Amino acid sequence: MAGRTVPKPADQRRRRNKVTEVELPAEGNTGEFPPLPQWRSWLPDTVEWYATWCRSPMATEWLAVHFMRLQQVAVLYDDWLRSDGDLNLLKELRLQLADFGGTPLDLKRMGRKVTPRPAGEVVAMPARKPARRLRAVVPE
Repeated sequence: MAGRTVPKPADQRRRRNKVTEVELPAEGNTGEFPPLPQWRSWLPDTVEWYATWCRSPMATEWLAVHFMRLQQVAVLYDDWLRSDGDLNLLKELRLQLADFGGTPLDLKRMGRKVTPRPAGEVVAMPARKPARRLRAVVPE
C-alpha cells in the first residue's frame, strides 16, 4: 500500500540529533574571575556590566579563554557607552554576546537551561541609571 509507513513503537525510537540540555545553577558563578585589564580607563558601567556577566550562570562553564574573550567584548561595550548611540557598535555587540548566551533564545540554541529558582524567591537587581535612548537618524 502506498503512503506513510507505520511509526516504530515508542520504546524502539532513537533520535540521533537530540540535544540534551545542561542545567546551569541560578546563583551563577560564585568563584573568582579575572579583572578587566588596566591598559584602559573603563567606565563604571562597563566594570559593572563585566562583573554581571562574570557572575552569570553561563560563567560557571567558562575557561580562562572565555573570560579573555569577554574582556575583548567589554571594549565594544565601553566604546558603545562612550559613543552617541552608534548602532554599528550595538549590532556587533549583540552578535558577540549571542555566543555567551545573552538571551533565552541563545541559551536554548546552546543547549543550556538555568535551574529555576524556588517559588517566591526575589532576585535583587542592581540599581540602574535610566536606559540609554537610541536616536533615529533622519536621512536628508
